[in-house]
Order: sequence, then structure tokens, then C-alpha cells
Amino acid sequence: MSKVMAIEHLKRESLFVELQIMEHSSKIWIRVVNRLDGKNVMFWSSKTDILQANTHDLIIKIYDQIEFSITSQMALKQALEIFSDEWDTWTFGIPAPIVDFIDSEQYKSELTALRNFA
Repeated sequence: MSKVMAIEHLKRESLFVELQIMEHSSKIWIRVVNRLDGKNVMFWSSKTDILQANTHDLIIKIYDQIEFSITSQMALKQALEIFSDEWDTWTFGIPAPIVDFIDSEQYKSELTALRNFA
């Protein structure tokens, strides 16, 4: 089963990013998108199944690194190169295991609904 579970927005100075938390192929996926230009910044996927994924800790690390990129003026993509034993990091483009879901009408409609709800 695939679904968009939640979205979070972080807006600071000239930065506006969206974290999208998804379930796909028995894993949790986190996608960071630059809302100013619509480009992907980074993806992570849980190495374990959904019930064992520690999503909260990774999201806190992502927020901390976004704040760090602002205060240190480090490039966001570089600041978000977070590597973990629990998560796979995907740095270039949309990862092959999730590309069909990202391109689907289901994904687009769930994302729109969540954005309209927020």
C-alpha cells in the first residue's frame, strides 16, 4: 500500500521547504522539497519495516540541519546529507523504488488534500 501520511512545512528567511512523509513498499519515505522552485532536495527510506522505523528522530535531525544550513550559510543539500544505520539516503533525483508512486495521481491528490488541510 502506498500513501502520503503527512507533510510539514518549514519557512525561514528565504527558505521554504516541505517534508513529505510517505508509506510505500513496506517502508517509510521522507522527501524534502524546495517549495520555492519545486525541486527535490533529498529522500530517505527506512531500512526496516514501517513499525520499526524511527521517523521522529530523523525528522528532528532534518530540521536541525535545515536550521544549521541557514545559520552557517551552507548549501541546503550539503547540510542534509544525513547518513544513518536506520535510513538509506537518496541524493540524486527521485529514487527508482518510489518513482511510480511520486508520478501517480493518487500521490498528487493526497498531497493536494494535505496541503489544503494545513
